[in-house]
Amino acid sequence: MLNESLEQRKNNLKKNTVQAKTNYFENKIKNSSNIQKTVWSIINSEVGEENSKVVKNISLRNETNTGTLTDPKLISEAFNDYFVNIVEDVTGSNSTTLSADITVNNNDKAIQDCIKREFNFRFVDAKEVEKVINSLKNKNSLGHDDIPVKVIKISKHYLSKVLSHLINSSFVSGIFPKQLKKSKVISIHKKSDNKTKSNYRPISILPIISKIYEKIVSNQFTNYLEENRIFNNIQHGFRPGKSVITAAVSFIESIIESVDKGEYTTGIFMDLSKAFDSVSHPILIQKLQTMGVSKNAIKWFQSYLNGRCQFVEITHVTHDNYVKKILETNY
Repeated sequence: MLNESLEQRKNNLKKNTVQAKTNYFENKIKNSSNIQKTVWSIINSEVGEENSKVVKNISLRNETNTGTLTDPKLISEAFNDYFVNIVEDVTGSNSTTLSADITVNNNDKAIQDCIKREFNFRFVDAKEVEKVINSLKNKNSLGHDDIPVKVIKISKHYLSKVLSHLINSSFVSGIFPKQLKKSKVISIHKKSDNKTKSNYRPISILPIISKIYEKIVSNQFTNYLEENRIFNNIQHGFRPGKSVITAAVSFIESIIESVDKGEYTTGIFMDLSKAFDSVSHPILIQKLQTMGVSKNAIKWFQSYLNGRCQFVEITHVTHDNYVKKILETNY
């Protein structure tokens, strides 16, 4: 009887432990700001494949000969050249110069019929800027100005009024500040051989102030598109209340409906390489004009897109275990 009692307690403890662990993971995923990243983090921790926090020096295979690049400065320059030219190598054209000589199609005409009013930037006040600052995620990544999100949030009461004035001035002049166009790029190894440049993914980090400008413009323009019903009903990305989850649910429901009707179902999945980077700026501007964006707002978007620069930063450990940042400084 004693053995049975101990065995029962052991089973109950195991069951309760599993349930507690399940609840913990469910809450962690539910409250996460990045569900996919959190899910993979949990999976990797469970199978013992968590990323090591130990900083390791990067070395790259020199494509001009059989040697290997180990000088951190040369590696940073190699990454910068690769990331700058990759879009042109993939598409055969430069996104900033690709011709916008395209005809207005039926979809463009349908959009123009939906437009009730012209899009113009609306002036913002300190309260709205403060709300946007509060919505920023608490990330530790720093732009070229080395100002963290926490500092902006702590000083939001002092900054919001000044920022609202600067943002409104930007809207009036149609000019996006030059210093906010500078991006710091971090190279993240994503697959296979870690000595090959193409196996690294660039993570572009902009100044936090730039993100505040972007968020305000995004909110205003998204509201305009929603009000005029310019979004397609089947678009789930970058829309409030819709996500990859709602897209998956819609997709599965359409398959079930087709099966119930006895129809054949075929799915075509496309993964476009450098999709955002290869968007033609001239064609994008033309599309904005089609959507009823005013001339002054078009001027602002052009200023936002043009004259951008970047530099690559890598972490290097010296022989005496000193960790330092190496920059490619040719913006």
